[in-house]
Amino acid sequence: MYFSAGRVSEIRTIKVRNLNFSDGILTLEKSTTKTKTTRQVPIHPNTLHHLKSWVIQNELKDSDFVFFTDSKNTKFKAGEKAISTQSVDQFFRTAFDWVGVKGGSTHSLRRSRLTHLLKKGWDLREIMIISGHKTLAALQQYLHVDQSETFLKYKTLFEEEMN
Repeated sequence: MYFSAGRVSEIRTIKVRNLNFSDGILTLEKSTTKTKTTRQVPIHPNTLHHLKSWVIQNELKDSDFVFFTDSKNTKFKAGEKAISTQSVDQFFRTAFDWVGVKGGSTHSLRRSRLTHLLKKGWDLREIMIISGHKTLAALQQYLHVDQSETFLKYKTLFEEEMN
C-alpha cells in the first residue's frame, strides 16, 4: 500500500492481471478507483518479487484477486473473493499496535508516501500522477508540511540571500 500510494479499496481488489511483472507496473482499474479512471504505478522491485512468489504459491490465475479472503467460513477458493476492507483495516491496526504506531491507519500509508515524495523534491503534478488525484487542491489535503521545518528552511534562505 505504501509503495503504490493506493487506497485500501484499490489495493484489496488487485487482480493478477493488474500486475505487469516484466515492466514492474501495477494497473489500478477504473472500476476500483475513487476517480473512476485507470492509472498505473511502478511497483518497488522487492514488493513485486514477493507478489510474484505469492501468486505462484497460491496458483492464482489472471482473473483471481491477489489479496483474497481465506476465511474457513466460506466456500470460496483462493483468489475468488477479494479480502474485505474491514479485514485489511484490522490487520493493519494490529500491526500498528504491535510496533507502537499510534493513530496509524491504511490511509496513513498513502498520506505518508505522498508526503515523502514531496519532501524528496517531487513536483506536485508528478505526485498527482502517482496518487491519482484530479486536482491540486485535493492532493494538498494529503501532504503534511512541518511548520518548524518550513521556518528553518526560510531562515536559511535569508542567510543565503545576505551573502
